[in-house]
Amino acid sequence: MTAQASHNDLQADIRALKMAFEKAEGERATYREETAKTLRGMAESLAITGTALEAIEVKLGEEPDSDGNGGRGLIGDVRKAARQIQDLMGLQKVGKGVFATIGVFFTVFGGLIVLGIGKWIVDLVGGR
Repeated sequence: MTAQASHNDLQADIRALKMAFEKAEGERATYREETAKTLRGMAESLAITGTALEAIEVKLGEEPDSDGNGGRGLIGDVRKAARQIQDLMGLQKVGKGVFATIGVFFTVFGGLIVLGIGKWIVDLVGGR
């Protein structure tokens, strides 16, 4: 009976091992399927991200050259606007200089006129 019991125990152990192996195979297959789904999702996400980055790069545009020519998109527009503002600031400085020069001219000219009128009045009063 010990041989028979031992034979039955071996068969039970083999069946248990077979069931454990089949269960492990099922788990590995599920793992492989889930990994494949995850990898596909990651690949799709990367494709979407790559497309979005390309769209952002197109929208942002590129820098103009050192002469300020060319350029496109937001970056080009910002650089062109900055250059126009600098030009306007330069014109403002020139305008202030012109007004200062005109002001000095009229101050000197006005002073000479006042001095001339004063001398004329003195000459009239003095009888000359």
